[in-house]
Amino acid sequence: MPDPSAPGYPEPRVPKSSPPDAKAYWNKLAQADPEGEAYLTSRGLWPIPGDCVRFASGGRYRIAVRLNDSAGEVVNVHRRPAMSRDQVNGPNFLLMTGARVKGTTYGHLLDSFDADWIVEGLADWLGAMALAERLGACPIGIPGVGNAVAAVEERAELFRNRHVYVSLDNDEEGQQAAAKTVVALRACGAKPILARYPAGFKDLGELIEKRGIGAAGDVMAEVFLAAGEHASDEAAAAVEVEDEPKGDPGEPWPVLKDEALYGLAGEFVRMVEPHTESDRAALLIQLLACFGNAVGRGPHFEVEADRHYANIFAVLVGKTASGKGTSFGHVKRALRVVDEGWVKKNIVGNLASGEGLIHAVRDPIYKDEPNEDGSPSKRICIDQGAEDKRLLVHESEFSSPLVIGKRPGNTLSLLIRQAWESGDLSNTNKNSPERATDAHISIIGHITRDELLQHVDSLGIANGFANRFLWVCVKSSKDLPFGSGFSEVPVGPLYARVGRALQTARSIAAMHRDDGANRLWAEVYSKLKDQPANMVGSVCGRARPQVVRLSLLYALLDGGRVIRREHLLAALALWDYCAESARVIFGDASGDPDADKILAALRAAGSKGLTGADINRLFGGHRNPKQLDASLSRLLGRGLIRFEPLLKGGARYFAC
Repeated sequence: MPDPSAPGYPEPRVPKSSPPDAKAYWNKLAQADPEGEAYLTSRGLWPIPGDCVRFASGGRYRIAVRLNDSAGEVVNVHRRPAMSRDQVNGPNFLLMTGARVKGTTYGHLLDSFDADWIVEGLADWLGAMALAERLGACPIGIPGVGNAVAAVEERAELFRNRHVYVSLDNDEEGQQAAAKTVVALRACGAKPILARYPAGFKDLGELIEKRGIGAAGDVMAEVFLAAGEHASDEAAAAVEVEDEPKGDPGEPWPVLKDEALYGLAGEFVRMVEPHTESDRAALLIQLLACFGNAVGRGPHFEVEADRHYANIFAVLVGKTASGKGTSFGHVKRALRVVDEGWVKKNIVGNLASGEGLIHAVRDPIYKDEPNEDGSPSKRICIDQGAEDKRLLVHESEFSSPLVIGKRPGNTLSLLIRQAWESGDLSNTNKNSPERATDAHISIIGHITRDELLQHVDSLGIANGFANRFLWVCVKSSKDLPFGSGFSEVPVGPLYARVGRALQTARSIAAMHRDDGANRLWAEVYSKLKDQPANMVGSVCGRARPQVVRLSLLYALLDGGRVIRREHLLAALALWDYCAESARVIFGDASGDPDADKILAALRAAGSKGLTGADINRLFGGHRNPKQLDASLSRLLGRGLIRFEPLLKGGARYFAC
């Protein structure tokens, strides 16, 4: 980790609310106290690594812990007497002025661990410090759950590419804060892992008090192990708890036809559906995506000079707590039984950058090294590359790549398109030698409709980014307040059949349609080709290749290399659901952010309408007349607005 004392390290940012004498006060405290040390030792909390715990004098001994800013500077001090549970919220908990400074953490960051562990409160932090070596994680204590996100954002660079366990209080406030902390960690490129305390224990301090430090260490070791195995599922589920915009696709809701539930995929959905609140469309599309990625780059269907493989991109769109994360958990559990190695090694949690995407599936890198005797240089391998080119990206916050992809010079959007198109990825950055060929990348994204419409833009629609994805409306199917009972379902036989289908599929190369499927394809070909000339039409612009890939997946789950009529019917039924979802999701959206803003304002204005001057004020006068005329013409051409001429010139516009 960065050394605050190193030359060139930025000056510490001291919040205005910091007590001006905090550092001076800290330096006056005793670094040793027999009585205080004996007390901590009796609880298994001593010695504490590093100079982050001191002792205050004056009557009864007091434990003092410094609060640091992101540069490691002391900006506040917490003092407490002996740490009995009834004193946690007592008057002596915080004796220094200045309260809890936003963004601060207890103690200092240790540099000898490969993972971090975020806990809340002084008691939990002391316990985590005592267990640090045992669990192999650097404790980062935050003074209050409301401080967690700020503490993460202050230290974004320190968390990048690191595994970070998050253990906040086992109550509603704590778990809400944990969800937001996971989002903040993902945004700075970390790998968050929710490590919840066992049921019956509010926090680590209570666990230590009731079970002792040794047993608490055993319990948390098991918690860390289980949390690591389910990191993506838990993080996704936690994000759904967050209080984010409640955008919900409107009616009429798309209908998933029975034909889409053909074969093994349909049997899986019907087996799981009674025991989950998840949407069956979410279960279906994610099973197909995971199965197709696990199959690898063998089975393919040729269309002229192009090959379509079993990898698909899908985005689940629904409001918060619609079961997006839990649906992926069910699919992942099934694939873990079928191919645990693929689940552990080939699923990653975010799309942080185009360079990171290439690196995960990179080719070997070679370098020409001249010989000392002047003979022709020899070619040596300096990077063996990725041994396995299969990669499934489960992006539970799909707004992140949408935002990142719009940044100037960012290559993520381009590389995602290349990943769908050919699997050959290359970076235009001359300083980056990495490239990938024949990569087999699949993407599953989760997002709310409000977030999607906020971040998708006309460029993402026009350049084909959006139509590489299958857009799937999802919502909670039912309430299960007393659990699901899924653990009692006999899943073994079905999972075994999926496993056999997977092994068979890996031995298949070229696939073809039979006569019945070809006749059906001829019937639907023109219909799939014809899409409306609007945003929905652009989003659905790759209907034919999407149906080809879906039909290939249904056939592979059937264990064959021939796409039959029933496979194509299933693919068409699922495509219809995705196309209807796109209409519901994007609806009136034009792909022109200015036009969408004007339409929303006109609808809000109702019968009063807006004049041209009113519309200009919507943008603070920062749009020239040609830009506004183009947006208004687009809305008029689609019949979404109308206008009435004014006697003095100009017009008043109304939503239709």
